[in-house]
Amino acid sequence: MYHLLPFQGVISVSGVYDLQCLNGRFLKSIYLHPTFGSGFKSWQKASPIITAKTTENTETSYLLLSAAKDLFLKQQSLDFHDVLETKGINSKHVEIRGTNHFSIITGTRTDMSSMLGVVIDFIKTN
Repeated sequence: MYHLLPFQGVISVSGVYDLQCLNGRFLKSIYLHPTFGSGFKSWQKASPIITAKTTENTETSYLLLSAAKDLFLKQQSLDFHDVLETKGINSKHVEIRGTNHFSIITGTRTDMSSMLGVVIDFIKTN
């Protein structure tokens, strides 16, 4: 029998935390329905924000990185961060200046607007 141990830390970059947001005209056929099905209950079950509201795991630390120019995902990151903090779960949200949804993932700069330094600090302290 296997026992899953809690993760020490999670680093999430421009994450989707409530899958309901993908139920728009274009995104649902590309991302939501093929991956999670067409049922609302399956989207809720797979949404990290819903899971966080019912979890008791306070051992995992979260680093939530969002791009400065990321339409609705930046707000999702902030909302998820708020839920984690409310549950007493260690969470840090950082907005990476000068980035959008794509450049935050592909950027490897090492200046202050890069996510590299933030990630290294998170790993060192967790």
